[in-house]
Amino acid sequence: MAGKILRENGNASIEYAIAIATIALASVGGLILLGMTVGGGYDYIANSIEMQTPVPTAVITATNTITQPTQVTAPAADPVERDRESTTDDETGDERSRQASAWLFDNFDDGDTEDWYPARGETWRNENGRYCAGKVKKEHRTLTGDPTWTDYIVSTQAELSEGKGFGIYFRATNPDKLNSYVFQYDPGYGIGAFLYRKVVNGREKRPFKVVRVSRGYEWYNTVHHVEVWVEGNTFTAFIDGQQVLQASEPEYKAGQVGLRTWGGSTVCFDDLSVMPLD
Repeated sequence: MAGKILRENGNASIEYAIAIATIALASVGGLILLGMTVGGGYDYIANSIEMQTPVPTAVITATNTITQPTQVTAPAADPVERDRESTTDDETGDERSRQASAWLFDNFDDGDTEDWYPARGETWRNENGRYCAGKVKKEHRTLTGDPTWTDYIVSTQAELSEGKGFGIYFRATNPDKLNSYVFQYDPGYGIGAFLYRKVVNGREKRPFKVVRVSRGYEWYNTVHHVEVWVEGNTFTAFIDGQQVLQASEPEYKAGQVGLRTWGGSTVCFDDLSVMPLD
């Protein structure tokens, strides 16, 4: 009896398979009449019968970390982080708050430059609400602030019209025979570079950090937002919100801020501020 059942089940299985094959062939024939290929017909049937399992997808991100770069591409035109750019036309609540918490803020709109000490150069002037110097080959230096300032952010809007560049002094003391660090925006250094120098008794030393900038950067006739973060022995420079230079140097612990031009440069500064770093 058991054998008979097995045989009957086997016959039933064969009959079932023949029925399925007949339906499949009829379906394929119908699909062919509709314009599908035989392969496409079989795919259609298979997809209709199978249970589909969702395919997981992965998002792959690549992070490029550059340690102590020797060359950078042109920075972005606008700040991209920390909302650094100053408000120059309309003073928003955030801008007024920033000014209130600053150790120093000067937008030069009132034409008053009495808080600045022009230690070198004769062409420092207020020009249409900006602090400008240039069109002579002699170096120009001007300083302001408190010689006891330690950790801070000095920022300004700067536009170079011609010449070899400009600099921002920090931790500056003894203005007439200057001891200081300086960040330089320096298109005259090779093909152009951002760099740090140390000034000792009025004389500049060789740069202690240089980052060369790729060709095509808009050095001239473009207003750039420049910041230098001075914290402990580490100094970090940003142009338009992009970090371009970082270095460490241990000697000078406190000092004023200032501005520099040289090499026939014409440059104007605006919205200069010094914010404490807590």
